[in-house]
Amino acid sequence: MNWINEKRVELQNVIDSINGCFTSNNRMGFTFNLGSGVIWSETRRGKKWGQAFEEDIRFYAVIDFPTGSYKVNELVERINLYEREKDEQISGIRLRIDKPFDSVQIAIYDDSASYSFFNETFSNFVNEVASKVMGR
Repeated sequence: MNWINEKRVELQNVIDSINGCFTSNNRMGFTFNLGSGVIWSETRRGKKWGQAFEEDIRFYAVIDFPTGSYKVNELVERINLYEREKDEQISGIRLRIDKPFDSVQIAIYDDSASYSFFNETFSNFVNEVASKVMGR
């Protein structure tokens, strides 16, 4: 098992362990879903609150949350990766501010292959995000 696949398995297990959440595989990776629907979907048919991708040289995940929920310095602390520039090929995060939701983009390259999603700080963060996207 290569390190990119290990990151996939770790993150999928973390998301699947959140009550009401599940992942579904797609061609490029997997999608984070919420059984009850997400708050930014007016029809309540929308269930997606993130995605992850296995690419040739990196593992890449995008987690969506209500607009204005987090600032980049808070995300750096909660995810335990540094902020990175848009096209920089190093591990880190970027905050994308948009509507109807913001997103944190997490890129992991070989330089941080030892990074693990199995840590209390990250687990608490995604549980908090899941609560926010449920509208609780």
